[in-house]
Amino acid sequence: MRFETVLGSFDVQLYDRAGPTRTTPLTVANFLSYLQSGAYTGSFFHRSAPGFVLQGGGFTLSGNTVSAVLTTAPVQNEPGISNERGTIAMAKIGGQPNSATTSWFINVVDNDVLDTDNGGFTVFGRVVGDGME
Repeated sequence: MRFETVLGSFDVQLYDRAGPTRTTPLTVANFLSYLQSGAYTGSFFHRSAPGFVLQGGGFTLSGNTVSAVLTTAPVQNEPGISNERGTIAMAKIGGQPNSATTSWFINVVDNDVLDTDNGGFTVFGRVVGDGME
């Protein structure tokens, strides 16, 4: 799928099909349901933690108004794929492994600690091509 931003576009391969990498079908379905409903329209990166992550999916901007993306039920955690540089994973509430809804993040470095912290953070895709540039 393609992410389009004011700074350019980048592509992400979602882990929704059987292949060499483990799949995360519940998480991909959750992400796609928000995407298809239009919930991410006008969303933006709301957290930039250099040397850690770039986070989006939680808020939208309309004119000068910032609003939280309306959420549905949280998705069950599907850990098991390492939070390596370039992977996209679901954000969640501390101490609540099954609390992911709309927010996601891109790992800008290898974040091995996220593989076990809070039950492990579900990686559900990877930035491909030159998208990390």
